[in-house]
Amino acid sequence: MIRYYVSQTVHALVYVSDSIFIGLKVVVPLFFIAWIINLFLKKIELKLFVSSLQWLMICAGILFLLAISSNTFLAWYSGNEDEKEMIISFATGPHWYQFFTPLFNYAILPIILWLRFMRRNIYALFVIVLLWYVTTYVVEAVNHARGFNAMEPDIGESINKMIVFLVAFIFIFLIVRYKAIRKGV
Repeated sequence: MIRYYVSQTVHALVYVSDSIFIGLKVVVPLFFIAWIINLFLKKIELKLFVSSLQWLMICAGILFLLAISSNTFLAWYSGNEDEKEMIISFATGPHWYQFFTPLFNYAILPIILWLRFMRRNIYALFVIVLLWYVTTYVVEAVNHARGFNAMEPDIGESINKMIVFLVAFIFIFLIVRYKAIRKGV
């Protein structure tokens, strides 16, 4: 019974982190285009906005890493040999790239933003999201070439994910803004 609740928690972590990553894939390119043409960015505080996006990316990366590591831990130590074999074959088998690509993109790349000089660079945020797009395209192209068909998008789930992203972004933005006000920046 405990395994069921832990599994549901892992799925919730993956859902929240996936919602944040999808929102970032939409917001960051739009922000970068608006920043290049100096659209509405005089009205908002640019450093706070970028810092909020980067901290949101770091938080989502930590959530994703926690979900993947706990799922792997549970499968490995569950006592079920099939689950153990599934983890080994998934990480070393013919679809190994589908295990390590999300791990690299959604866990390792955002954690690079812990470095201060990366956090202060607007282009780092854009490059990370650009890498997400490229690897998503490569994985989807390989899946399509192998005959796997993608599921049709669900509008209700997309709206739910955007709501989760907006709530998380507003929460992180308010925290970053509060810290900046307390610091006197």
